[in-house]
Amino acid sequence: MIRRLARFIMPLLFAVLLLGLLPCVAEVWLRWQEYRAGRPLLSADPRDELVAPSWLTHHQVKPLRSITGTNPDTGATFETQTNSFGWRGEEPKFPKPDGMLRVVVLGDETIFGLDVADQETFTAQLAKQLQAAYRRPVEVINAAAPGDCPLISTLR
Repeated sequence: MIRRLARFIMPLLFAVLLLGLLPCVAEVWLRWQEYRAGRPLLSADPRDELVAPSWLTHHQVKPLRSITGTNPDTGATFETQTNSFGWRGEEPKFPKPDGMLRVVVLGDETIFGLDVADQETFTAQLAKQLQAAYRRPVEVINAAAPGDCPLISTLR
């Protein structure tokens, strides 16, 4: 009786285990391929070219990248560029010049400003407001990353 039951249960258990393990292996393999390629494999959105997987913070903005975008309101085309740190905008000066106020802004795609030109981003507007208020040079660094959340920003 037990042998007959074992003959029935063993192949069934093997099939269930195989069906449960196969999707996990496929997921790990696809994620590894995306990591090697440095871009999402199943997305045709050119904005995904700016973001890469990261071992430390889930994902990060790729350094020294450039994509062309179109403003949804005006239809004007513009170019979005990242510097060597993976931040949007020009390369910051190190060390910071004397008398300059430097602010780093973290956030998601809203702060990053994927759909607007550099001079229209939140960080550019913040720099103008702070320069007018403090009457001294202000540099606002846009260190936002599309798809970020407070936890990932804290890790970064």
